[in-house]
Formats: sequence, structure tokens, C-alpha cells
Amino acid sequence: MITRYPKGSNYLNSSFYMHKNLRFFIIILLLIVIPYCLTGSENQKINNKERIVLSDSLVKVQLKIADSYKLVNALAADSVLNELLEFQIQDKTLKEKVIELKCSVMLNLSHSTESIDFLETIINNGDSNPQYYFFLAKSYMSILKYSKAISSAQEAIFIYNENNDWKGVVDIDNYLGEIYSQLEMFEEAGKYFNESVEISNRINYKNGLLTAYKVYGNNLVFKNPTIGLELLLKAKKIAEANEDKGFQSIAIYLIRFYINTNQNSKAKAYVNEYFREYGLADHIQASNIYTLMAHIYSLEKNVDSTIFYNIKALSLRTQIDNKPLIASSYLNLAGNYIAKGDIETANIYLDKAENTVFESNNQERILTYYRGKVKYFEFIKDFKNAYLFSEKEIKLSRELDDI
Repeated sequence: MITRYPKGSNYLNSSFYMHKNLRFFIIILLLIVIPYCLTGSENQKINNKERIVLSDSLVKVQLKIADSYKLVNALAADSVLNELLEFQIQDKTLKEKVIELKCSVMLNLSHSTESIDFLETIINNGDSNPQYYFFLAKSYMSILKYSKAISSAQEAIFIYNENNDWKGVVDIDNYLGEIYSQLEMFEEAGKYFNESVEISNRINYKNGLLTAYKVYGNNLVFKNPTIGLELLLKAKKIAEANEDKGFQSIAIYLIRFYINTNQNSKAKAYVNEYFREYGLADHIQASNIYTLMAHIYSLEKNVDSTIFYNIKALSLRTQIDNKPLIASSYLNLAGNYIAKGDIETANIYLDKAENTVFESNNQERILTYYRGKVKYFEFIKDFKNAYLFSEKEIKLSRELDDI
């Protein structure tokens, strides 16, 4: 499927600069690195990129470029990082940073299967960096492989404990708390939350404390909304004292809280506050907040406004070519047009979403796709296909209930 970018998109401009940076990268290699290597022993001829050692300064430059692309053009960041990984990076810390940024970018792109293969190859080659297990856990979670996510996270926490890396322990505690909350195993989640808070206070780890409060507060929305809000506001207070993150790191949690507790006016106020403070700087975050705004209007039965905000989210996701998030927007819009009674337009969006939905292997998106197709075929009175998709929907729904 060819993605067509809207007029005014920054994608082409950012791609141009990406290629410009890569040309600079290659010129440096030709002028400095390769001649240096060729002056060595004649028995050490360079036959491929893997034997070329990059200078630390060059790796740092390219890392900075990739990091600047991460939030607005993940594909460009991925391209820069792939180029770096084709060469030898001598400094171990820098190599780890390249790999970690690569994992982060793949998660932004929802390239879960590729991320899992990439990380397992590195781990199987003997690199037991706990951060790699952490990213592996996140990759498995993105495709709802809960048991593998938990085992990967526990492997990470074991290594962090061995190294007395208490910040690492806290980060994994918070993530395991989130996993168990999603599984509605709140007692188990609470154990990790309490350990995270205790260690964070002991070592004065503000970010760990912030994450613990917002993750556990978010997961108490329905079980105990009073305590949930109290924890989220504690997280907001910590975030506001952190100039680098501020409200941005807690905004989505608070907006979701107020939506889920039927306080739409407060949710809208936080949406407006977010855009006043941060605008569209982070395309993924901004698109997610537009989607939440669309959800508010859907609850208010305002279909046109719902469509308006889902289209704004789709526009941002198209600019960064994040195909799984684009597919989610297509599915949202399909549901909106079904609610509006425009089933034909809904089916157009379902068809646009189809390939990416199945490529991403995200079972919840696939389930949403099946439900949309059932409604479409019922509308056109094709009851045979409606029945077939209904059977697929029921089967997958049962499988998800058993996870």
C-alpha cells in the first residue's frame, strides 16, 4: 500500500535532510575512516562494512540526528540507526545507546516482530544487557504476549539486582505493575508498586516515583478512583518540578482518568492545557491526545466532532508514517462512519486498514476490524460474509478472554 502524504507535510523535507546527513556520513567515511584502515597491515584488507570502526565523535553525531528524528519522523531515525549498525562501534556504551534508540524507534513504529528478532539475536550472541530484556518485554506486550513479556522483564530485574542498579529495578517494577494491572491481577501489581515507591524514596529517584504514581493511579480508575486520582496528582506535582518533562509526561493519564470517570469538561481542559504547553512537537503524543478528544465527543454523541479529531490524529500519524497508528485511526474512523450511518465510507477505511492490521499482529486491532466488516456486510445484506466475519470475531474474542 502506498502512503500518500498530504500537502504541507514535513515528511519530504525531513527525508531530504536525512539523505543529506547520510551523504555527509559517507563522505567522512571515505575521507577519514577508510584511508586510516587501509594504512594498516596489508593482511587486514577491508572487505565489508562490519570491519570499519567508526570514530566515537561520528557515532555521537549520528545518534543526535537519529534522536532528533525519533518523535517526528521515526522512519528517518530508523534509517540512520540501521546505517550505524552496519559498521563497528568500538565504544561499548555508545553501541548500547544505538541499540536502545533503535529499539525505542521500532516500538514507536510498532515493529514488534522485528524488534523481538533483533533483540533475541543480540541476547543470543551473549549480550545480557538488562535494558535489552526490558525492550524485549515491551515488544512482547505490544502483541499481547503477556507470559513472555513477564519472563523478559523478570530476567531484566534479576540482572539489575545483581548489579545493584536500583533505578533499573524500579523501572522494571513499574512495568511489571502495569502488566499485572492489565491482567487485572491487582494484588500482584500492588506488590511491585509498593516496592517501586519504597526504593524510589530510598534512593531519591523522582522519575521512578512519578512513573509508579501515574501507572498505578491510572490502573485504579475503576477499582478505587479516589486513590487513583490522588496518585495521579502526586505524579503531576513531581512532573511539574521536572523542567524537562513537566505536564507532558502525565497529561494522557489525567485525561483518561477524567474520561473514565465521566468528567468530560475536566478532560477537555487538560487537552487544551497540553496543546497550549507543547503543541505538536511530539507527533505521537499529540495524535494520541487528539484521539482522546475524539473519544470524548463520541461519548457525547457528537459524531462530526469525533471524526474531526480522528482526522487530525490521522494527519499527524501520516506525517511520521507510523503505519500501526495510521491503521488505528482508520479503524476509529470506520467506527465513526458506522455510527453516522455512512457504511460505505466506513468500509473504505476498513479496507485501508486491512493490510497493516494483520501485519502488526495486534489482536485487538484485528478484532475491531472483524467487527467493522460484520456491520458492513450486514448493511449490504451479504449475510454469508457477515456470518463468516462474525465467526472470526467470536473465535478471536474467546482467545483474548483466555489470555
